[in-house]
Amino acid sequence: ATNNTVENCTNSGKVAITTKNTRVYLGGICGGGPNITNCTNNGEVSYWNANVQESAIGGIAGNLAGNLIDNNSFGNVSISTQNKNKKTRIGGLVGRCNVAGLTFDNCAVSANIGTASGSVTTSNVGMICGLVNQAVNSGTIYVYGTRTWNGTGTALTADNYMDYIDGSNNGKLNALTVVFENKKQ
Repeated sequence: ATNNTVENCTNSGKVAITTKNTRVYLGGICGGGPNITNCTNNGEVSYWNANVQESAIGGIAGNLAGNLIDNNSFGNVSISTQNKNKKTRIGGLVGRCNVAGLTFDNCAVSANIGTASGSVTTSNVGMICGLVNQAVNSGTIYVYGTRTWNGTGTALTADNYMDYIDGSNNGKLNALTVVFENKKQ
């Protein structure tokens, strides 16, 4: 999938699913796959009232296997589920990224990202990416908004935003330059 590119796309509609007992890759631009360039999502991305099984949802892509260049995620990304035992990856740009050597550059997230109270307590929630297992190459990402985990929201500030960029907290996004700034227009 990494030799293909989705480019110059815009979504302003809600992307939602209410399927039970299934794995889902859900994004404002695409569910998963390729390089994504110069795309903007303004619509809400949500997964609710379902028994989610290790799914990934993101403002741009659910499960990314390519580079992310010049993209904007301005729609809220959230999950509300009845099953507390299944892992879910939730990110402002990408839900899950498990490919080494990808580049994230010149992207912006200005949204509310997270899980509702009593929902998936084993989830990874990050303003940029829910779960990153491989190092991402350097670039600049602008973040602004609120990160919510299990119903408790934390508004990003100039002092705390770096604590919430990667939901897996494994340091794979440290090569990035992250700027606390609202790029939403």
